Amino acid sequence: MTDDDGAPKRKRRTGGRGARPTLNRDVIVATALAIIDADGLESLSMRKLGAQLGVDPMAVYYHLPNKAALFDGVVEAILSELGQDLISLAAKWKPDDEWSSEVVAVMSTYREVLRRHPYALPVVSTRPVRSPEALASFERILDAYTRAGFDLQSAVFAMTCAVEFTI
Repeated sequence: MTDDDGAPKRKRRTGGRGARPTLNRDVIVATALAIIDADGLESLSMRKLGAQLGVDPMAVYYHLPNKAALFDGVVEAILSELGQDLISLAAKWKPDDEWSSEVVAVMSTYREVLRRHPYALPVVSTRPVRSPEALASFERILDAYTRAGFDLQSAVFAMTCAVEFTI
């Protein structure tokens, strides 16, 4: 569930000093992505993120050591969306489908995901890919190339070209 502004709703803890939002990495990253989507990448600051979360900005650093880690999380969230979209896309593929059609379908899906987050594009294009979901998505593309007869080095090069072209 999300609030009216698109940020994820947060559960509230009750304790001795009143209710505070439950804070975790996923909530922080989703809120940061919502800020980026709404106002642009340059509008994201730790102060604004803390205000949106209803916490002191320093509380974010308990879950993410710095802004670079936050950006890595944003990329992971976007690529996780890609992974989810590819699951439904993969259900439509047949083993005898042309490999190039599969690559085009994956890259088209990637483009659709990126279009949902246009202000995050500078982050997506400059941050390393480390999440298991993202790596699984790219393995799918490599598999299509290797089934087509590309050696692994050529498959990686072709995939990198397709991803960079899509971005």
